[in-house]
Amino acid sequence: MGFFKKKKKGQVLSALELGALKQLTKIKKQHFSEELIGNLNRIFRIYLREKYSIKESLTHEEVMGKINKKRIFPQLKIKIISFAYEIQEIKYKEGKMNKKILNNLINEFKKIIKYQEKPTNKK
Repeated sequence: MGFFKKKKKGQVLSALELGALKQLTKIKKQHFSEELIGNLNRIFRIYLREKYSIKESLTHEEVMGKINKKRIFPQLKIKIISFAYEIQEIKYKEGKMNKKILNNLINEFKKIIKYQEKPTNKK
């Protein structure tokens, strides 16, 4: 028996991830307004820029192309692309927006940030 606990892999979040989670919590606590989707989109774009070196000014289609070229787990790629698509639909195509939808988007973004690939059991 040792005095130190063994660290579990993937448990530590980076400063970028912690900062994004903090901003998402702030948005979630604010009184609902239409501008919050813009704030959520900005946080998402900054996260993509810092984590995956994807420019903020790219269109949704360009973001999808860049994500597909990156070495990211396939399940995470799907989550990122679908999240970007949902934001685009709401922001640019006048999709319906309310507090419940915003909270669902925030929860999806949190899942993207905290995503950890499950190890496969090899025999």
